[in-house]
Amino acid sequence: MKPTLFATAIILGLMGCNSEDSNTESLNKQYSMTSLPEGFQTFSEADSTNRGTLRSTNEPVYVFKSLTNGSTDIKFYSSDGEEITSIDTPKILDIRDINQNYAAINIENIDITVGTENYSGNYTLIYDKKTGSLYPLIENNTPIEYRVDAEHEYWYTDTRFSNIADTSKLYFRHTDAKSLHIAELNEGAFIVTKIFDDYAGYLVVDKDGTILRKNWSGGDFIWVDPETLEQTTLAASTDVRPFLINGQLHGYNQTDNNIYELDRDGLNLTLTSSPWTTEEYRVSSYSVKRGNYEMTDECNVFQFNQDTKTIAKVASENQTAGGRKAAAAGNNTLFCLFGGTTDNSTPKFAAFNLNELKLELFNASNGTTVNAGERLSVVSDHELMFYDNTQGTLTEYYIKIDGTEYQKENSTGRVNVIRHLRN
Repeated sequence: MKPTLFATAIILGLMGCNSEDSNTESLNKQYSMTSLPEGFQTFSEADSTNRGTLRSTNEPVYVFKSLTNGSTDIKFYSSDGEEITSIDTPKILDIRDINQNYAAINIENIDITVGTENYSGNYTLIYDKKTGSLYPLIENNTPIEYRVDAEHEYWYTDTRFSNIADTSKLYFRHTDAKSLHIAELNEGAFIVTKIFDDYAGYLVVDKDGTILRKNWSGGDFIWVDPETLEQTTLAASTDVRPFLINGQLHGYNQTDNNIYELDRDGLNLTLTSSPWTTEEYRVSSYSVKRGNYEMTDECNVFQFNQDTKTIAKVASENQTAGGRKAAAAGNNTLFCLFGGTTDNSTPKFAAFNLNELKLELFNASNGTTVNAGERLSVVSDHELMFYDNTQGTLTEYYIKIDGTEYQKENSTGRVNVIRHLRN
């Protein structure tokens, strides 16, 4: 018997009824997973010692794995609280670690009930790492499967972006227009809402959920209220690129190197002088951050010194002119793609270790720069993976900082992306 996920809380939302009791608990009892133990990755492959060969179809694709002792554990629970085993165990197709709180899991052949409607197929469930709860992703009152083709164009994750400080909602690009959407937990399901068509713009979201967007080509700003989602076009007295410091909106003027705190006053974007200073910081659309260190897709590493309120470049590697760019973050290592004069060149990488505060370079001998730029994933603080699915066969390329590399073909046609729990 296939497991069934009941999103019964959607009935209340559609009927406009209110209830003092949350339906989240009843949903959790219908279908849930073990919560993520402290010190564990979000997920790792079950056969981690033999990744160069294909797994049998009966092996689980993902298990919990301890970073300390290598032990593994994963359990699914049915509606009566009993552990689901053997053939009833759901098949996980892939997983995207989004932030400290949530991961997105695509599951094959699962039944979902929304209101009075029953659905069967492949769907995306949002996994709460702390409780083990699984919630359906609902758009237009219907559960959806949200598939990822290029890592930097879909979910706004902590492993590929540093411009989202709000962890209470999920942010992602969706539809052919790659419009900005959010998904917010509401009565037992994550409800999808479109914000705007933003593919030609750069945006930041502060810790309270306020969205500030600016066209890459310049012009006015768009301010989105976190409660009402009302959009307001704002004019600014000077040109700044928005970014975040400690989850708060700031702007950087590259002409005079001034940093400003940003706020709204009517139809104007207000700029107040900030105690933070810098001489060489550059705002990047695709930077990643861990603690007080940020890696840009230009392979520049900046330190945000909380004592002196200064932003200083502490490491860098010259980018190849015209080459693909990408940055990605592990728990304690920041990575970037810095080499490759053409899309078909073999990629070169740099890694900045946050414990040793040094930059190391390492090169791949297989794969292409275009795939590394669009489909780069962090396996661990010492290893990257990128994949190619353009020729009908999905090939994964693994490369470690020490130069060790290997590749494998995935017979399922779906990439097994490994993600880490952010510290």
